[in-house]
Amino acid sequence: MLGISLRSDSSRGVLVTLPLKATAFERYMLEDDSPRHPMTYTVRLKFLGRINNAAFDTAMDLAVRRHPLLGAHLVSNRSSNLTWVQTQAPFPYVDYGDEAKPFRFPGTERIDLSRHTGLRTWVRGSNERTEIRFQFHHCCCDGIGAYRFIEDVLCAYHTVIRPEDLVELRPLNPGLLSKRTQFGLSWWRLLLRLPLEIWGAVVGLAMFLLLRPQPLVSPEQPDKSEVDSPQLLDYPTHTFEVEESNRLRDSARVAGATMNDLLLRDLILAMDEWNAGLDKSTAGRLIRVMIPMSLRVAGDEVMPAANVVAMVNLDRWLKIYRNPSRLLTSIAWETRILQYCRFALTFIRCITLFEWIPGGLAFLTRANRCYATCVFSNMGRVLAEAPLPRQDGKLVVGDLLLVEMGSAPPVRSFVATGLTCLYYCGQLTLVQNYDRHHFTPHAAAELMSLTVRQILKSAGSRIESNP
Repeated sequence: MLGISLRSDSSRGVLVTLPLKATAFERYMLEDDSPRHPMTYTVRLKFLGRINNAAFDTAMDLAVRRHPLLGAHLVSNRSSNLTWVQTQAPFPYVDYGDEAKPFRFPGTERIDLSRHTGLRTWVRGSNERTEIRFQFHHCCCDGIGAYRFIEDVLCAYHTVIRPEDLVELRPLNPGLLSKRTQFGLSWWRLLLRLPLEIWGAVVGLAMFLLLRPQPLVSPEQPDKSEVDSPQLLDYPTHTFEVEESNRLRDSARVAGATMNDLLLRDLILAMDEWNAGLDKSTAGRLIRVMIPMSLRVAGDEVMPAANVVAMVNLDRWLKIYRNPSRLLTSIAWETRILQYCRFALTFIRCITLFEWIPGGLAFLTRANRCYATCVFSNMGRVLAEAPLPRQDGKLVVGDLLLVEMGSAPPVRSFVATGLTCLYYCGQLTLVQNYDRHHFTPHAAAELMSLTVRQILKSAGSRIESNP
């Protein structure tokens, strides 16, 4: 294929990998999908240089064939038997245009997986700049899987444009897709985890359902014409300078925490300040952050794009944690326990439990109440292992230079924002998705500004850990 070299295990097994039965998490994502709050997310890449459309088509075709779930449909008469099947034409929707052409959905933002594959792409550009946006349905893959697919697209494109500079795509094993629900657990490991599983499914679920978090307050109602717009959202985004990013890292280290802990602390403080500024009665109430956690184990790095993720929740009452340093210390301890014990697995068990109850998943996803204040996802150093040349730390992709990227998780009813942090070229970038039915673009930008100011306070001061 135009000089592209594949490893021997990267293209075999795609046809025999499917059909595959949908997992509990994938069924949950489909159940939670709605016209007002579709379970899709967008990844945005910005480049210097003009893209070659034909070469990009070739790269997309190759990458989709390496990631079977992105070229598949969901079929079934009953939700419990939902199955991924190979489509006759797996090549995804790709919309080209110059930079003046707006980004618009082909109909609606929601993707019907019974008729279409869960991937759409838009390419806009000029002689100097190119922007690419990928839309993924969360049934197909999580954020890690999405960036793994994008890495293949970029590597394939580079090889098409520069065949003399051959880039060998990292190997993939499609056979691992059938094991995406095992999470590295043998039967005896499951037996050892039984007390944690019972505690999480009983006590943890009860606390999650009974404790009601404070939703984010909206200063004004959005205009209905903007709400119903078919145009893709422009997410509020902020990229911290390298020096600021380094100071944040050092501040977290001094406090005995991680950057992720520090950002969680500052996000909680910013959301409480936001709510209190608009409605004083909400000050200090329960803030709940939902955090996606990868359940991948050693060896899963060669799995094609898929969902190997679950959620945990972090609850804090700022009436109790008035001291920011104590708040950070408490978050650091809790996140360590959540990761070490892999408590995210409890989310999968609870979904499975609700599926056994008639109407259980519908109750969980359609309940007219707030389950979380926001979602926060840490993607880490994206595309750090991509086998592509660098220029000043930035990826060289054929005749393009990748200068900026970002993504944000989907939002659901009453969960007004979803934030992602990621690192590229030593810089921390924060991206905020928001519920267009709840926030105006101006209000969403103001909320992002408040969050950034709170984070910059941490970058400008050393945080002493509490005993």
